[in-house]
Amino acid sequence: MAPPTASQPVAATDAPKKDKSHKKDKKDKKNKDAPERKRQKRERKERERREREQAEKDAATVAAASAAQAVNAVASATPANAAAPAVDTSAQVVLTTAEPLKRKRGRPKKDPNAPSTKKPKRDAGENGERRGRRAKMSEEAALEELKTLSRRELLVERVYSSDMLARLERTIGLQYAKGRFSKQEQDTIKNGIAEFMKLKGLSEEDFQELLYNYREKGWEKMYTELWKDLAGRLTDRPNIAVRLHVRTNKSQFRRQGRYTLAEDFEIRNRMGVQREDAASVAKRLGRLNQDVLSRFVKLQVKAEMAEGPTWTAEEDKEVLGALEKYKQEHPGEVISWKAIASMVGNKRSYKVYSNLFSNIRSRVDRSGANPRRDYGTVGDNADASQQAVRGIQRHPTRAELDTSVWIPGEDDLILLQRLNFQDSFAEASVRWRDLSFETWQWPEETLKQQFAQIKSRYLPGGWAGGWQETLDKIIRIIRTRRTKKEIDDEGEDQAETAAELSTRASTSQPAVAAPAAAAPEPAAVKPEPAAA
Repeated sequence: MAPPTASQPVAATDAPKKDKSHKKDKKDKKNKDAPERKRQKRERKERERREREQAEKDAATVAAASAAQAVNAVASATPANAAAPAVDTSAQVVLTTAEPLKRKRGRPKKDPNAPSTKKPKRDAGENGERRGRRAKMSEEAALEELKTLSRRELLVERVYSSDMLARLERTIGLQYAKGRFSKQEQDTIKNGIAEFMKLKGLSEEDFQELLYNYREKGWEKMYTELWKDLAGRLTDRPNIAVRLHVRTNKSQFRRQGRYTLAEDFEIRNRMGVQREDAASVAKRLGRLNQDVLSRFVKLQVKAEMAEGPTWTAEEDKEVLGALEKYKQEHPGEVISWKAIASMVGNKRSYKVYSNLFSNIRSRVDRSGANPRRDYGTVGDNADASQQAVRGIQRHPTRAELDTSVWIPGEDDLILLQRLNFQDSFAEASVRWRDLSFETWQWPEETLKQQFAQIKSRYLPGGWAGGWQETLDKIIRIIRTRRTKKEIDDEGEDQAETAAELSTRASTSQPAVAAPAAAAPEPAAVKPEPAAA
């Protein structure tokens, strides 16, 4: 190998130098093309600007031409302006096209002269007002219009609330039936329901859905047709009364028996403390909404009566006297129990007088020779304050019985309801210490033993149902037996009442028919003890 010359360094021979000439060439080419790219960019922007200005000029020209055409059309259609000088629209066009307005960004401004693209919701009437919307009438004019309507239109075709019906009765003299439905009316409704179901092809399940879930099914029209048909079959019943009667009697929650201590505790806690609505509580208890609401009011009345002064027989007469006075001063009006409470000095809340009125009137009406006796009392020994809340004849509640002894018919159902209200998923997750409450106290072990006996008493052998299924089955069995017993007791009470009335009628009839013959009887009986 030849030795390195003097002009070549030693490092060059060891490591050859990296060639970077291509980067230099690329940079030189970029610097050379930069003016050309800048020129092309300027030309592109200028071209876009001219195109934009031309588009704005064209739009302005079209708008000016449209305006001129509209002005000419108006001028030619108006006789008064026929002799007026013609508008020089060309000047407007030239002026507009000479200096076009720059278009702003965003939504374009609407042309005030352009016709509206919106469709009117309703065609205009004769005077320009919208059809279907009428001016608000005065109360006198509305009543005069209602007077021209037929009774069928007011009672059947239209749905008025009970307050509105009472108002129409006072103002226009609308007459309609009130109170309980007669046997004939109930048969008419029953036949009407059967015919309607046959006409519409509805099963019993479909009819239940129509009564309570018509909105979810989309059956609003059929729902309205049903009540018009049923109300039309009756002569004097309003639409709203027929609705309430059928929906109440057809409900699966109609007859659930007397309220238990567990249900009362649930109602007081959820409606009084937690402020839940009656609908949610009724669904939880398996009862009707109006029943739960009335029960809540009755519980409030009971609490007020327990804490307030003792109810006396004089207070009965005082309330009835105030009621008669109110009827004389306000004939035909709905009773205002707030006014009644004020008339007797606001000794109690108006809810007490409203809720206990039927008991007060019944007790006063039956205070004759043979008054009804309360359970556990004899004659006048019944406490008036207890009768005010409890009524004249009723079954004793669980709180009035011996609380130290387990009563199967009552305490079994209370325990099952408390378990059901706890929303447990299995027996192992039950909180036994939380089942007792202030008026129903039992040890945990006692509750566990009683629940085991309840299962063995009501469930068949080999039962393999789930937790909730087990509770529902036993509750249904106990409620059915309990309700049947109450119905039987109610029938016995009615039989006793009928026998008592017939006895009174038989004893009073001879006295009226032959008063002279009845007088000597005591004189004829007196000598017999003396002879003996």
